Amino acid sequence: ARLVIVDMFTDGHFMVVDELKESVRLGQDMDRDGFLKPQRIAETIKTLKMFKRLCDTSGVDRIIAVGTAAVRRAKNQRSFLDEIQVSCNITIRVLSEEEEAFLVYRGVINSMDIPKGLILEIGGGSTKVIYYNRRNVLGYANLPFGAVTLTDLFASDATPEESAKHVEEFLQEIDPETQMIGVGGSFRNLFKISKLVRKYPLDMAHNYKLATEDFTGIYNMLKVLDVDKRKKIKGLSPARADIMPAAMAIVKSFVTYMNIEG
Repeated sequence: ARLVIVDMFTDGHFMVVDELKESVRLGQDMDRDGFLKPQRIAETIKTLKMFKRLCDTSGVDRIIAVGTAAVRRAKNQRSFLDEIQVSCNITIRVLSEEEEAFLVYRGVINSMDIPKGLILEIGGGSTKVIYYNRRNVLGYANLPFGAVTLTDLFASDATPEESAKHVEEFLQEIDPETQMIGVGGSFRNLFKISKLVRKYPLDMAHNYKLATEDFTGIYNMLKVLDVDKRKKIKGLSPARADIMPAAMAIVKSFVTYMNIEG
């Protein structure tokens, strides 16, 4: 769950004044029956109440709240949204798959100079793929799994490679002749690890370039460590240590399928 507070200017520009994120894992264990679980709902409500207090303290005039994959798929979506409205006084609009894909695309295309690319955003409950060329979206897909759901699905006895096989079923129609652009928390953690390994001088992840061989080295290290050892890796958030191998298995599938060598 992410909160961004901005000052809006009359010409449509804005300036970020505060931001906050919390790991609520709303979609965890949802694949069993399609319902958001009470513990995850309670954690989400607790977080949104805290977000609302911060908004009130900061004098926020307007709140734009949106839900994505987990809420979109939930069988108990209506009761969840009603509970948020009553307990937090926040109205959440659920984005369609198309809206979500194009918002991710707009964020990338307006802040990066890459004429042709494949955007990969790994969320907790879904993975968005958008490919474009010269500011034209060629296609998009919203894959029904993410770092949390894949971790749950293969928690018992499967390896990251077996998770990756699940991903590769969805890659048949994606144009491989593009540059991959990573979006989301898993990529930010991956880049932080890489920057520390390389002693990269700038404290920023945006526009950071990661070589395929560097990614492969980090992936091979992560997938053989247990959760406790992963939590000690510099650059990796302890809250993400358990789901990071599944997220990286998704990335590895795309790297392998697209035959990325740079």
